[in-house]
Amino acid sequence: MPEFPTIPESRVWRGSLADLFAKLVMRAAELGGRWAWYALPRGAIVSLRRVGAAGALELRIARGETPATPEGFRAWEIELGVFLRYFGGRDAWEPTTLEDPVLIGTGIAAAFRAKPVPAPPLATCSKCGVPVHDGGLYRDDLCTRCAMEAGEREAQARGHG
Repeated sequence: MPEFPTIPESRVWRGSLADLFAKLVMRAAELGGRWAWYALPRGAIVSLRRVGAAGALELRIARGETPATPEGFRAWEIELGVFLRYFGGRDAWEPTTLEDPVLIGTGIAAAFRAKPVPAPPLATCSKCGVPVHDGGLYRDDLCTRCAMEAGEREAQARGHG
């Protein structure tokens, strides 16, 4: 690793990128807002942390040297895409700037923040349209009132009411 020669061997990641992401997420949760990071054998440093009350993920991918040619910059963009693909997909991240960027001298870094995951849509009662909190009592999603009415109708139809 000529770009970052002072990195201890214990911080060099030699596993898969998917496993790296899982490890970074786990370590970031343990570190409470501080960066979890590893260097890869070919020179990239990948860092992840949780920020804010919701624990949003911030990702930083860096190299010790800025590309010197247009081809180098294209390779850098391809490399970023590979990381993002293994870290949940390009659509899961949006570019950001870090409030406290780590200085890397003549290097290059890209930062991303995980996009918020939308809450699942609430199911609505198929009879009256109000939100349903406990589905699955009947074939259709029913609110408590409509489920009670359906139950009474069933009981009457069976001669129990």
